[in-house]
Amino acid sequence: MIEKRLTALGWGDELSHPKSMAYLRSHNLYCKIRPLSEQDWQKVQKVFVDYMTMVKRYRVTGERLKLFESVTCDYLTSQIDVAPPWSTIAQAFPFYGMIFDTDVDSDDVTEATMHAALCAYLPTVTGEWRSTVESKLIEKLYESKLSPHLSLASSSFSCPECSNCLHYPQILEHDCLLNASVQTNEDEGTYTLGTFLYDSMSAPTKRKVLIADALVRLCGGDPETATATWLDEQNKFFTCGGCWQPDTPARRLDSAIYGRWRYFMSDHKRSWCSTHGGSSALRVVHESKALRVAMKMESKADTPAICKMCERHFRPGKWDEHLLRHDHHSSTSGSDNEWRERWHPMTSKEHHHYPSNYCDCDEERGWDWDWDSI
Repeated sequence: MIEKRLTALGWGDELSHPKSMAYLRSHNLYCKIRPLSEQDWQKVQKVFVDYMTMVKRYRVTGERLKLFESVTCDYLTSQIDVAPPWSTIAQAFPFYGMIFDTDVDSDDVTEATMHAALCAYLPTVTGEWRSTVESKLIEKLYESKLSPHLSLASSSFSCPECSNCLHYPQILEHDCLLNASVQTNEDEGTYTLGTFLYDSMSAPTKRKVLIADALVRLCGGDPETATATWLDEQNKFFTCGGCWQPDTPARRLDSAIYGRWRYFMSDHKRSWCSTHGGSSALRVVHESKALRVAMKMESKADTPAICKMCERHFRPGKWDEHLLRHDHHSSTSGSDNEWRERWHPMTSKEHHHYPSNYCDCDEERGWDWDWDSI
């Protein structure tokens, strides 16, 4: 038996791990040389010893990665400043050497040593990471012949995954870009760690720059100096008089689109707008039923919901913009209660039928809204 031969060579402890035993049995020579003679073993001994060495390193490295992920994620929850994802930290000094290069039989890689290294080196790693992201984004602005100031409202980058409009430093916290994946290659016994996906960001287009400038001017600011933070602080809702709504499963909605300024930077569709998604029809909404009720309901956007008009499901934080688009929302007729009845929180039963990849909520959080408080 190959197991007995390897145990005699000192591999007994490693073979006690179920995964290591499974890898041994998956070797293409494992079942081909039975019964195993002494002469056969002499021919394949080095092959199996080398293979078990790779299996042990692969197993120990995987355990260290899981421990480092747990320690880092717990540590980052107590930090105020934005930090890179744990997989990016793991590729920096001294963490990479600790995880990948330390001898597999060493007892020096523990939760305590990882925590101590994070306390000592994370500020340096975070500073270098931010500098790298900033330089890459500024380079994209230069390539587009735009002002190289990341704080400007016009310096909006598009996420390749969700197409959202992102500004710096908001980009550093965007979930789509925080690639903390770990790819494994069992045949070679290696791990590939994900990195922050700043290279995939798209620089602002000329159309988005014009829209940003128009939104800033509508708020009384100077496009050359107005920052994204300043535009957020204006707390304005905007509408586009040239937009129309596409068909929905329930009905066709021919009405203006309402939203915050970031909505028009990311979702102002050319096909919906008679101005081809331009800035000429944008204006500030000063008073309407949609504005009045929506501002009261924004605080409840962390709850999953269903739109009864078009039967669409929305995860937390995603329904509030859609809520503003229906024509009955902006109508001046009907009471606030009639208007609110077209929306309802997601029940537990509905949540279980809701696709998990579109909902990141937890059943224990509940779905009951205090409608009387609106």
